[in-house]
Amino acid sequence: MDETITLVVKNADGTTADLVLNDVSLELSVRDLKTRISENYHNSPGTSALKLVFSGRLLKDTESLEEVFVAPSDTVVIHVLVRSATTMTTKADAPKPQPLASATPPDAAAPSASAQLSPPV
Repeated sequence: MDETITLVVKNADGTTADLVLNDVSLELSVRDLKTRISENYHNSPGTSALKLVFSGRLLKDTESLEEVFVAPSDTVVIHVLVRSATTMTTKADAPKPQPLASATPPDAAAPSASAQLSPPV
């Protein structure tokens, strides 16, 4: 039987409750772990929105947990960064800025001939 650990997933924003995953196999890849976190995490973010950090290092999807946790204890703490959908939009997807509407209507910008003041008497 392969070695398992208890994994505590802490959100870097500090506002979301910690997620505790029991019996996490060290044979899993980081990508597999992201899937498991996504299924159990608040609002079920997609795996592409999850970035995992351990000991100050961003984990790659292709790494195995055995490679990441070289000498694991029974409980391991990792941090998760969840990118929102708005953060993930590209420049091409971003809405184009609209020109600001002028506070002065175009007719009011220049005084009309009939609106000229007569000189004081």
